[in-house]
Amino acid sequence: MDLSHTRTRDDMSLVPSALLAAALAVAAHPAAAQDPAVPVAVSLEAKQEAAVLAKIDPPLLKVLESGDSARVIALGRTQLFEPVGGLERFENEHATEDRRTLRQDVVATLKRNAAADQAAILRALGRTRADRALWILNALSLKLSADEIRAASRLDEVLFI
Repeated sequence: MDLSHTRTRDDMSLVPSALLAAALAVAAHPAAAQDPAVPVAVSLEAKQEAAVLAKIDPPLLKVLESGDSARVIALGRTQLFEPVGGLERFENEHATEDRRTLRQDVVATLKRNAAADQAAILRALGRTRADRALWILNALSLKLSADEIRAASRLDEVLFI
């Protein structure tokens, strides 16, 4: 069975990042809020920082400010379903397949996706293992410093922290 339609962060909607980037642009250039004809150039660096911040759960932003550590769950980029309508689409595509075979294929795909993303995340953080690795949702439970949270949020393999 082909489960090659698994989703990555690139497939996901980055609307929150775009909205945050726009808000940063307006904050940097208040005239743009009053006059939409005023061109606003948002630097690539500002866009990247907005995308990084959009991947961090808002309560963790306080940890970044304080410099403390926190126990986090880092959600891996590769997910079996797209966030909206993915489960329904999967059900429709596989409605006539044998459930036992489908289950084996889904479990194998979830484990393969998790192994790849999680290994890259751990390697980037200089770790050999997580406190807990969850293949079924491609997530790692870790205690991270503020700097490690920032580093993890910049990884392509991380969807959300």
